[in-house]
Amino acid sequence: MFYSKSKEWMRRALVCLCGPEGTNKLNRFSWLLVLIFVVISVLTLTSTALAEDRTWSSAGDGASWSDEENWFPEEVPTLTDDVTIDDEDASAVCDETFSAKSIIIGGQETSKLTIEKFIYGQIKPASTSDTAISNRKGGTLLLKGVGIITVHGKYEDSETSLAPEPSFLFWVE
Repeated sequence: MFYSKSKEWMRRALVCLCGPEGTNKLNRFSWLLVLIFVVISVLTLTSTALAEDRTWSSAGDGASWSDEENWFPEEVPTLTDDVTIDDEDASAVCDETFSAKSIIIGGQETSKLTIEKFIYGQIKPASTSDTAISNRKGGTLLLKGVGIITVHGKYEDSETSLAPEPSFLFWVE
């Protein structure tokens, strides 16, 4: 029964794409190819949707990397997230295990990321030739204590300023 329903769903999709005469020419192998294409497309879109840009907002305690309210959108960054800490006088403190796809510090505002008594940290962009940490104008990266940070990409330290970007933000409560 499931097979007949999925076959009917695919037939309807193909009628929309190819017209009614196109579906009569398809054999079982063609149906299999269409099914594989649909599954791969769904998996690709799902994995891309999980990656986010996380921006430091200081809306929580204003200091802890692990406080999800300090991030916009509200969630602690993971290995799939690009992180930006560029808030006026921001002082993010990372005092436990952390991860990010990439980190940008500063650029428009004086911002600081302090990694204290860091146990373990990992910054892993898509490729080792991509920038993992970009410490821009006004940005400070301070490492304190003993631990291991694994950076799988390039470290960039520059006086580059980020171009101001128009933005619109509102809160719904």
